[in-house]
Amino acid sequence: MVNGYWNGNNSAAWGVAGYGLGAMTGVGAWGTGSPVYAYGYSGYNNPYSSGTGGVAQQPGAPQQPGNAPQQAAAPASDYSQPISTTAAPPEPTVADQATLAFDQAREAFKAGDYAKALQLDQQALTQMPNDTTLHEFLALVLFAEGKYEQAAAPLYAVLSVGPGWDWTTLSGMYPDVATYTGQLRNLETYIAANPNSAQARFVLAYQYLCEGHDENAVDQLKQVVKLQPGDTLSAQLVARLQTPGDAPSAPADAAPAGTPVVDGKLHGKWAATPAKDANIALTIQDDGRFTWAATGQGKPPMTITGASTFANGVLTLVDQGGQSGTLVGNVIWQNADHFNFRLAGAPPTDPGLGFAR
Repeated sequence: MVNGYWNGNNSAAWGVAGYGLGAMTGVGAWGTGSPVYAYGYSGYNNPYSSGTGGVAQQPGAPQQPGNAPQQAAAPASDYSQPISTTAAPPEPTVADQATLAFDQAREAFKAGDYAKALQLDQQALTQMPNDTTLHEFLALVLFAEGKYEQAAAPLYAVLSVGPGWDWTTLSGMYPDVATYTGQLRNLETYIAANPNSAQARFVLAYQYLCEGHDENAVDQLKQVVKLQPGDTLSAQLVARLQTPGDAPSAPADAAPAGTPVVDGKLHGKWAATPAKDANIALTIQDDGRFTWAATGQGKPPMTITGASTFANGVLTLVDQGGQSGTLVGNVIWQNADHFNFRLAGAPPTDPGLGFAR
């Protein structure tokens, strides 16, 4: 297990394939992972984290594809908070126990014992709470069980901090493709009967992405955005996956490609307002030491200190404690007292952070 991703033939991180993004290594987090949220650069809000409405599922009553949304026990993880991609790894003995539980969970899944697979995966999650593969597998089990309204929350959390599985990985979880195809058709039937379920459409879009059917995925994601405006991740995916002719233009104040780098001086005190009632104070000393303090309504104040480097227009901030990770972005000078900080790999629609002295 390396940085939240399992090694092996049946479960691995996205490679060059998947999402049609080429060498891009992230989706919602634009290749940076949880530091996007830890630094307050972008707000994390999982619109599916609180579960769904609908009637409670009766014990032992399987959910039928065409039924109205049904509520079962919510996953134990708190998906209202982002998965940390910078958390310290567990002790080897703990990782070994989690690996064993996950191996058994996959065996149970292939045998069609989804209840056991769910129980074993949740057991592994108590030992490896920040492993994205375990969360993605949890969503797969919920999908297989027909609990689409619940599967959206862990999927949203996983794709918010990095890429997901490709088709080889996903199909490798199943004993045969026919089993997966039957479950996919069940989800499509469910959506036909429940067209206003943003959660189910989000899960279906994910399945299409895994299969490499990007156009079908975009169609579903566009419906998700209409049904759930708080789903900013789906909007980002649409922007990345749609054809260049349909892609939104860059922000009006974005610097054109090839803009010369101004030789500005970053040392000093800077301030940015990423959103209403949110503020970021950045101080960079002559020796490169920095302090990044962020405040926001309804959130505790956060301060990160560490070392920074600035070269060729790229500013890198490294948290000395390691908990918040590293933030890397391009500095675009407007004048000596104003610059825009935009994450490397960010989509064209990302406005970045406007800092002023």
